[in-house]
Amino acid sequence: MTKKEFPFMISINSKIRIGFLSGILFCLLTQCNLKIFDHKKTTIKNWH
Repeated sequence: MTKKEFPFMISINSKIRIGFLSGILFCLLTQCNLKIFDHKKTTIKNWH
């Protein structure tokens, strides 16, 4: 790996890492939202 390629490799790695982390965060958020949504649906069903 030459010195010219090195910063390019770092930028690719950081982009992958950022994408991976944001993907995990997105999954966690959607999972939480789905759980809350399901909970609300069941409470509404019981309420009616």
